[in-house]
Amino acid sequence: MMLAHDKESIDLSTPIFMSVTNIICAICFNISYEKKDPKLTAIKTFTEGIVDATGDRNLVDIFPWLTIFPNKGLEVIKGYAKVR
Repeated sequence: MMLAHDKESIDLSTPIFMSVTNIICAICFNISYEKKDPKLTAIKTFTEGIVDATGDRNLVDIFPWLTIFPNKGLEVIKGYAKVR
């Protein structure tokens, strides 16, 4: 989400993501994070990684049996899932 201020664009995706994640964590787990908390930053990093990796078109989506072969996109998702 981009917003213009004095002819410069402002990226609101990070503050919105952090706020929504903090609200969900507060409601579900009774935990809240500070703005610069490394755990909240890690959540954002692996969530973006998984979303980016799953957003790419992949033959495994069409032919699931191809998972037996090396697959860079699948390895990226597995790596972020381990971090999580």
